[in-house]
Amino acid sequence: MLLKVRTRDTQSLEELLEKIHAIEGFKGTRSYIALSTYLERGPSPE
Repeated sequence: MLLKVRTRDTQSLEELLEKIHAIEGFKGTRSYIALSTYLERGPSPE
C-alpha cells in the first residue's frame, strides 16, 4: 500500500505514523519527506 500524506509538522507526522502502526496486522512503514515540490499533480483517474 502506498499513502501520500501531508501533515502540518513533524509531530503531526509522528502521531499519524503511530496510528498507522496501531492497525492490527500492520508490519511497518517507510517514510520519505519532500522539502519542496516543483510540480504537484492530483490523483490519476482510473
